[in-house]
Amino acid sequence: MAAPSDLLREFVATSRDSLEADALILAVGGDGAPLEAVAADGIDGAAAEEVLADVATLGGAFAAPSALDPARSPSLTRHGFAAGRCAELQLDGRALGVLVVLRVAAPAGGAGGAASGGEHPRDGLVGAVARHAAVAVAGARQPRSRALLPGLVADHEAFDRLALSSTNVTELTRAVAETLAPILDVPMTALMIYDEGREVLQMAPGSFGAAEATTASYQISVFDVHSNAARVFATGQPYLSNRAAGDPGIRPDYVRAFGIERLLSVPLELAHRSIGVLHLANKPTDFTLDDLVRAQELASRVATVVEVARTSFRIRREERLERILSGLALAIASGENLQDVLSPALAQLGEATEASVVALVPTSSPPVVCRLEGGPTEREAALLLEARSQAGLRADVAVPTAVDDPGWATYHVPVHLRDQRVATLSALRSRGEPFAHEERHALSRVSHLAALAWAMERYQQQGAQLARMEERQRISDELHDDVRQMLVEAQSKIDRTLSGLPDGAPAQPQLEHARSLVIRGFGALRTAVHQEAPNRSGADLSLRLRTVVSGVEDEFPIPVRLELRPEVADVARGLPGPVSDVVVKVAREALVNAAKHGGPCQVLVRLDLSTRGHLRLSVIDDGVGMPTPGGTDPSHGLGFLRRALREHGGRLRVQSAASAGTSVVATVPV
Repeated sequence: MAAPSDLLREFVATSRDSLEADALILAVGGDGAPLEAVAADGIDGAAAEEVLADVATLGGAFAAPSALDPARSPSLTRHGFAAGRCAELQLDGRALGVLVVLRVAAPAGGAGGAASGGEHPRDGLVGAVARHAAVAVAGARQPRSRALLPGLVADHEAFDRLALSSTNVTELTRAVAETLAPILDVPMTALMIYDEGREVLQMAPGSFGAAEATTASYQISVFDVHSNAARVFATGQPYLSNRAAGDPGIRPDYVRAFGIERLLSVPLELAHRSIGVLHLANKPTDFTLDDLVRAQELASRVATVVEVARTSFRIRREERLERILSGLALAIASGENLQDVLSPALAQLGEATEASVVALVPTSSPPVVCRLEGGPTEREAALLLEARSQAGLRADVAVPTAVDDPGWATYHVPVHLRDQRVATLSALRSRGEPFAHEERHALSRVSHLAALAWAMERYQQQGAQLARMEERQRISDELHDDVRQMLVEAQSKIDRTLSGLPDGAPAQPQLEHARSLVIRGFGALRTAVHQEAPNRSGADLSLRLRTVVSGVEDEFPIPVRLELRPEVADVARGLPGPVSDVVVKVAREALVNAAKHGGPCQVLVRLDLSTRGHLRLSVIDDGVGMPTPGGTDPSHGLGFLRRALREHGGRLRVQSAASAGTSVVATVPV
């Protein structure tokens, strides 16, 4: 622990900044004793002693801060100061010394001093700082002995167990209050915890037994010179007041909101680092310097407990968030419906992040809202409106502006699917405390999981639709391959029989009638195949080609390589459904022909654009080629498909040579 003189010098340096003074002198003495400077900042020791000598000659008490007249204090002008104020250090009716505030420039309104009546904006704080300085001086004089704490710290483990048994900050605050109440005879206790990121002191829930909205509204900047808590934190010196109402060192709204009559505030320090402030209030009798020493002795223990507990809370929160995220990811991976798992997950996420509302807001459908406290509010309605209108990541915080106004904080995370925002995940916290890093990270991960769940649901829906279409395609193919082949053979036999009959044979009319029925059957079959074929657009052409390739590889021992570039797949999305169907049938027919007639071979299936900008499907094998002279197409199936392509403005070309393989190329306009 620093020596008392070092602590007082630190106090003076900090107080000089708070008062925006050019120099500050802290002196002890008075009531007949000579004034002696114990700490000064902005002025050397000899000059400080001269100023104090002038102050002593004035002969009056400075219970109320008084302006120093340079005419009666010539040392001010001699050392370059144009104005000064002096305030007596008083505690419990005792005069302990003086605080002298010096300024190089005279305050606005005159040449400075009592004659001018000019006053610096921070001069109104001189009395509060003098009061604080009196406590610091008295505390420095008070002996620090644990004899003052009979039995109070004998059982540190019991103290730690009581405080660390809590699971959140509210329980921690109450545990500290229950521990300190019998030790220090105080019915009211409060913790203010330092938030380094925001540079504020936040009153912990449960403090002074007040409502959460009231404690949440007390968010004090550590640079707030009007705040008792901020000065205790900044100077590292305690503060004591047995008349809190009207005390210039304590904010009056603070006194009224919590019903404070007597107040003792001590800094919470850990390894020479300030982590907050401990407030003790409304002791039945006046606080004494012995109480101050007791509180300071216990403050180090409280600081340790608070820091360890906060670390524990943070670790537990991170573990809980990981469990929530893991459970949601597992449910999605198991194929559970997003709507079934989303609401419970949002509720758990809201509890873990202490949010009052968590909502998933799609861009074009009703939101999924999980409300953890109360009913719908205007702030919730604004949150949902912002979620629909805001496209990017966004965080907003409204700090408290008055007693019982806790402020609020929001966080919005967009949910993207294929670079398109499909929803926004939003959270609202009913106090002006921004979401921590791990909380924001968890919300972002939930947004990614929601996108994954939507993508999986869409994939499953498309898969089911594709399965239905493929079944219809299979039926269509069977009609095409089997029934057509039977009709072809029937027509061929009828034609051969007719060619062998003499003119006017009795059977000729019946055979010609049968031949016409077969031809009509061809037409009916073609119509049925077109009607039965699934009505699909070109958007799934790439997936259908992959399915065809996979099916042929499963059916035949033939390796197939598919070349399909993304930009070509984009062009294929504009292909009409009937045209897409014909292209897929060409691919299957050519692959089956290669597998059946090409011998041991490899096949390449390529979808690209021709030089004329037409969509082109090429099926090329390196097999034995077609046995027919000239490489003409022996496949009735390809002939049928050639006619189908022609109906849509496309064409089919087949080239083959013995031992040189076969290429089937279909082109269609896009």
